[in-house]
Amino acid sequence: MRLPDLSIPNLPLIGDIIIPSSFHPFVIHLVISLPIIIIILEFINLFARRKLLGSISFFFMILFSITLFVSYLSGVSDANLIKDSLDEATKTVLQQHKMEGIYIVYGSLLLLFIKLLSVVVRKLGIKLLFLLFLMVFTSILANVAIKGTKLVYKYGVASKLIEKNSQNSTQSSSTTDNKHDSNSSN
Repeated sequence: MRLPDLSIPNLPLIGDIIIPSSFHPFVIHLVISLPIIIIILEFINLFARRKLLGSISFFFMILFSITLFVSYLSGVSDANLIKDSLDEATKTVLQQHKMEGIYIVYGSLLLLFIKLLSVVVRKLGIKLLFLLFLMVFTSILANVAIKGTKLVYKYGVASKLIEKNSQNSTQSSSTTDNKHDSNSSN
C-alpha cells in the first residue's frame, strides 16, 4: 500500500534559509537519538512522576520537532544539489525517502500536540497514549533511517555529494583566484 504524496508548504521565510551542504548527516543523528531519550524519560516518569522529567521530555520533544524540520530542509538541500548526477533508480528511492521524511515531520507535530495535551491534562491514560505513539513513531523513524543508510551506502549518494562539493569549492576558489589576479594587475 502506498501512502498519498504530501508536501510541506513553501513558506517565504523557509525558502530564504541557507543550509550548508552536507549538513544532513550531522542533524539526522541527533534526530534519531532524541525520541529514544524521550522514551526513556517518559518510561521513568511513569513511575517517578516528577514534573522536572516531564518538562525535560517536553523540551526534548520541541527540540526534536525543530531538528527534524532542519534535517528535512538539509536533506532536500543536499538532494537538490546532486539530483542531476543520480540515475533513475536512485532518484526513485530518494523521492520515497523524502516523502517518508515529510510524513515524519507531520508525525512529530502530532506527537508534540499529544505531549502538550499530556502536560496540560496530566492523566495517566494520555501519558500512556503518548508513550505508545512515540514508540511506534520511533520504529517508523528507524525504518526511514535505514532507508537513508541504503541511500548512502548502496546508492552512493554521499560520495556524489562529496564530489559535487569538491567541484563547487574548486570552481569558487578559481573564481576567487581570477578576481585576485585581476586586482593585482591593476
